[in-house]
Amino acid sequence: MPVITPPNNTKMCHDCGSALVLETENKLFIENSYSETTIATYKCSNTSCQEKKDSVEAKRIQTSQDDAARKAATDAAKKV
Repeated sequence: MPVITPPNNTKMCHDCGSALVLETENKLFIENSYSETTIATYKCSNTSCQEKKDSVEAKRIQTSQDDAARKAATDAAKKV
């Protein structure tokens, strides 16, 4: 009888193929739900890959904040 090996549960980076390291894990209970929701944050073990992802994320956050500020200024100008 052949030996069946369990699947590898190591999460891998889709950009570089390195292993992902669990950074944080938060469990939330949402109202009117029967179970908890788990939110896990992973970091790539390859530092150059992770630095690239961090810079992309920082640009995304900055763009989002700029868009929100622009919208707030436009809304304020319309009220005047």
